[in-house]
Amino acid sequence: MIEIIRDEQGNIHGVIEYYIVNPDGSMNDTGDTIWINECEIAPQYQNNGCIKKFISILINKFPNVKAGYFHRLGKYPNRLPRLYTRKQWERRLGI
Repeated sequence: MIEIIRDEQGNIHGVIEYYIVNPDGSMNDTGDTIWINECEIAPQYQNNGCIKKFISILINKFPNVKAGYFHRLGKYPNRLPRLYTRKQWERRLGI
């Protein structure tokens, strides 16, 4: 699935591709984990809260999700995927 953040003029600020998965990582629409496959933010809109907007969209769209994870292969190819619980996402948003 894809979410896009645009401004009033229709300019794209960012795009995120994600999947709902089971704990074992297999895709399932009733899963309780979000796998963020790809996130792209336009250079001129970086560091202006796009990530927080995406997190807010996802946790509101999927209230049954307990965690989410991603892997920054381009920047950190040797790191393991990062897992964030729903509580950590909510704390980051100040909820």
